[in-house]
Amino acid sequence: FLDIFVRHAPLTYLTRFGLRYINILPPSGDDGMLGNRIHRCLTLELTGLNTPAGPWTNQPQIVVERTSGRFTLRAALLSAVPVGLPGGAGMSAPPGLLPGVQLDLDCYLNNPGPMQGVAALLDEAHAAIDAAFFGMITSEYHSYLKGSADG
Repeated sequence: FLDIFVRHAPLTYLTRFGLRYINILPPSGDDGMLGNRIHRCLTLELTGLNTPAGPWTNQPQIVVERTSGRFTLRAALLSAVPVGLPGGAGMSAPPGLLPGVQLDLDCYLNNPGPMQGVAALLDEAHAAIDAAFFGMITSEYHSYLKGSADG
């Protein structure tokens, strides 16, 4: 596809390169069993609280950035409920059900240089996003994504 695009819009130099992966995690009810984990599909935890862990009263809202090779990897957990689903615009979520969460991974590089290096950039960005995504999801959620009924 890139070859076709470049034939019609010849590019010689990139000012920014980015690859983004957005996954809407399923709603997560919390009856207090999540403990410090912020979502049932993620291994991410919030520790160091002075009070015993009770049910989460809100969904996570976190944005962090970190260098990954020559890229910056931005990981964000944000509110995300498509319109028409419980908790979406004009609707309220059932009691005990947290709305869905958007897991947004954006791997980018500003001023990457000549266009001919774009395939290597794509491979490097894809590897960084894969490492981040598979490093933060639970094994149960990974099984679910692969189609396992046990996940």
